[in-house]
Amino acid sequence: MRIEKGSKLLIIRYSDFLMKGCIRLHMDVLEKKGYVWFGKVGKQKPSNKFVKLTLQETKPRIILHSSTKDYLCDISEVSYERPEEGYPDYYNTVLFANNNNPSIYFKIISFFFIDHRYLQHFVVNGSRNKLPYSLQGSMNSLFFIECIESIDEEEVN
Repeated sequence: MRIEKGSKLLIIRYSDFLMKGCIRLHMDVLEKKGYVWFGKVGKQKPSNKFVKLTLQETKPRIILHSSTKDYLCDISEVSYERPEEGYPDYYNTVLFANNNNPSIYFKIISFFFIDHRYLQHFVVNGSRNKLPYSLQGSMNSLFFIECIESIDEEEVN
């Protein structure tokens, strides 16, 4: 796994609150289909500008962040519409059935575990604050970030 200095991507907070093991369930779909849709639940969604900038990167990526684990995900597509397939079954029973529809969907084509310590290699694009500082001091569920120091590590899953 390598992230080049200057790379820009979105970091999105996720939680296992609605479904324990949600990342593993997404990985299972990815293994079967070669992709998986990840829906960002909640009202806050990234601006169209940040989505376009993310998709224009040589390797479009997002980081899924929780208090315990982070995952770097290569993405191939973004949609504001509910996909017909390619997401874990719990979306139907836990999300859609309870009108808890995601505001945006990311088509993930790979997951890489990323150690929390690497978050210090990023700044929030607008404020230029170090990412860990912004994550601790803000309730925002997502940030557009930039890598300020290249990361090169063996893949760990």
